[in-house]
Amino acid sequence: MYHLTRSPAAGIQTPVTKIKGLCGHAIDLPALLDATAGNAAGSSAMLYARCGVCGEGTEMRLANGGVTVGYSYFGGSLHFEPMERYPVKGLKVTASDPDDLEVVLGGRRWRFAVDTPSRHRFVVFDNAFAVGRALAALEFERLSVVVEAVERGAERIAPDPELVVRAGDFLHLRGPAPALTRAWHHMNDGGGRGAA
Repeated sequence: MYHLTRSPAAGIQTPVTKIKGLCGHAIDLPALLDATAGNAAGSSAMLYARCGVCGEGTEMRLANGGVTVGYSYFGGSLHFEPMERYPVKGLKVTASDPDDLEVVLGGRRWRFAVDTPSRHRFVVFDNAFAVGRALAALEFERLSVVVEAVERGAERIAPDPELVVRAGDFLHLRGPAPALTRAWHHMNDGGGRGAA
């Protein structure tokens, strides 16, 4: 999970570079990088942002000279499934320890720094999207969030993927703060679905 610091844009012309988000809308890459503040996810130069047109989530992996749009998933470890690659002339990406990321394009500079994971305990409301679904079906890992336990009454239950969530349960989740916010929306209204 990254947080962002930007170089001032005053007097700097950044080339307009369009890519297509997972939603299919054409998105200006510098605008997408600007909008990523507080909403980024992942590591290894993977970022998450919402489309400025429709609000749908877009995942991308940045590299020198190009952007790949796709989605990530966990299959024992994090995988990135590329959907479309866009060449971006002049795009420079530098990763540094501890997984910080610097992006330069057209004289502008964005620096993404990894956030420290935190823990939260969220109640499952009666009408929540999560009610009646197994933990595995909720796919919190797509949001870079780990379920550490389910609290049901006085019982603390290990996070079995087949465990069906009930109204009144408390989910103990761990992850970067912006990812936990997305997880809360996802478990309540399905808002994080496909937007990791």
